[in-house]
Amino acid sequence: MSQTVILLRGTLTPTLLEVNESNIPLSEEEQKRIEDSVLSKIPKYIFTHTEEPRTLILEDPLGYNILKVIYDPETVNFILIRFEGKLYTTDEIRKISFKVNQQLEQNVAFSILWTTIQEIFIKIETYDFSRPIKAKLYNLSMSDHDLELKIEEILPRINGLRDSQNTTDILEYYKLQLLLHFKKKKLGEFDPSSFQPIFNKLKEFLLDPYHTDLNKYDIAGILFNFAIMLKDFKFYEQSSEIFLFAAKKFKDLQIANLELFSVFNIALNQKQTKQLDAALKILLQNEERVYKSEAVSNGFKGIYFRHLGELYQLKKDYSSAKMHYSKSLSYFEKDRQINLDTALNYLALGTINYNEGEYFDASKFFSYAANIFGFLNQDTSEITKNLGISFLNLASEYLRTVKVLLIEKDYESVLDLALKGLNYYFLANLNLGNQMLENFTQLGNSYMKTLNKIISVKSQEEQDITKRLQYILQEHTDQLTQKLSSHLIKMSSKRSYEKLKEFQPLKIYYFMAINKDNGVVIFSKTSASLHEMPELDENLIAGMISAISGFLEEVLRGDENLSLIDRDNIKIQLEHSDHLIGLLFVNKENPQIRTELKNILLKTEMAHKTDFTNWTGEISKFADVNDFMIKLLK
Repeated sequence: MSQTVILLRGTLTPTLLEVNESNIPLSEEEQKRIEDSVLSKIPKYIFTHTEEPRTLILEDPLGYNILKVIYDPETVNFILIRFEGKLYTTDEIRKISFKVNQQLEQNVAFSILWTTIQEIFIKIETYDFSRPIKAKLYNLSMSDHDLELKIEEILPRINGLRDSQNTTDILEYYKLQLLLHFKKKKLGEFDPSSFQPIFNKLKEFLLDPYHTDLNKYDIAGILFNFAIMLKDFKFYEQSSEIFLFAAKKFKDLQIANLELFSVFNIALNQKQTKQLDAALKILLQNEERVYKSEAVSNGFKGIYFRHLGELYQLKKDYSSAKMHYSKSLSYFEKDRQINLDTALNYLALGTINYNEGEYFDASKFFSYAANIFGFLNQDTSEITKNLGISFLNLASEYLRTVKVLLIEKDYESVLDLALKGLNYYFLANLNLGNQMLENFTQLGNSYMKTLNKIISVKSQEEQDITKRLQYILQEHTDQLTQKLSSHLIKMSSKRSYEKLKEFQPLKIYYFMAINKDNGVVIFSKTSASLHEMPELDENLIAGMISAISGFLEEVLRGDENLSLIDRDNIKIQLEHSDHLIGLLFVNKENPQIRTELKNILLKTEMAHKTDFTNWTGEISKFADVNDFMIKLLK
């Protein structure tokens, strides 16, 4: 069963859904079916006019309707998104509704509206394989209140439901039984001999072919949700058994995404219990299906191949691990997703390269992971340590190269390479603080001696540059001998690193302009500087550009205008005007560039006054911003 998304716009009465525009041709029978699915569930108060639009989520056995109602003095207008063919979690439905509702504008051209909706569904297709599905499957998800219940509170509720013949009560009874045994497990009081009969009775009930008040979709969903619950409670063997039944039901129902989710969860359960060969076998058996499937999102595919990479890494097949981590990243990149799984991929690639002595690649991967973890407010301490050691090794390698070139009297690039090595030296100390101080002191002294040799073979201009480098390095190494705190050493490293920027030309990598009122990117442009960089550096910045969306809401609703995001090797300069936020990705701060960025925003505001006040969503109107950017991104 493939997913269908239908967009309709028209007028609404208590007895008629009058469709004026549709993204696909609808037969009379199809239109009548959709009309019935709406009119049979819509509340009467919807036809009471208000100034503000109203949005409803209407669910039926075949799919979901997101209905936005907009009121004119004489009519009730509607925009309807109908999607069928997949089951979603409660949270996913709410997220979809929230994202879709922001874009359902009555005065936007229908073709633009449909393009926007398509983009939303590409980005938010379900790939949360680890949460209960469906909004109304008998409340089988565990609430925070449920999880906080004590054993003495659970037992009376179980006893009160024990003899009930009501399906809802029976499901609640088994849900509480699982919770009870989970609590006992945590207290060290778990008895497998008392748990197994309960599990067997639950299985018997779920697989009873004579249910009269549960349809086949309900049964499949309830199986899946109980399997999730068992997994969350760490009953992995029993969880896999129920997931297997769920997979068969979903296969019969042709719901491919949930069939694959069930199979995938079995592999994850086996991974948790250290059955690595069994888990790898299941994932490899379904690898081709996942690769070709249109039923699962690129996000799920990215997670699937990341876990394949982890299994290969655990089995010490590092070549296969790297291949699958890279494959995972390719799926996230298709939808420009930057998330925890993306960061974990890069962290794993960094770790493998680090262990193989490939410090350049390791540092790039660690940098990317650290940036993403930072944007996601995750702990980066272990990554920054590995990143720092990788940078330290790179600084040593650059120094060895410079020494060899001096011995061979190949003087042309020695200063440039020494400068790059010192960049890595200060970045290493910035990440490691007061760790490995002896290594930093020794390496710093070796650089000082080598810089002396460079002075003896270079022109006067380059001698002056080299002496300034020596001064910056000496100033920092003096700090290392004073037994300062880690924070103060990092501050010194940061200052020294920024001073080296004096010897580097300003580089602008990327420009982005965002409408403050709705978060829409009205214009973006990449400079030649970005494409001239090594691929991994370009990917790093591309990832940071995508990650902007992760904190954009905070920027938009903040009381103070954010002006700088400092990621050491990359700076994001922000400027604000009445309707716009402008972002420039640069290698170093520059007041003149900041002024030019502000002027571009003001010029755009002047040229498009009415476009901001009468917003239609047509960002093609802002193509002339390119003319303002030519000088800046030349």
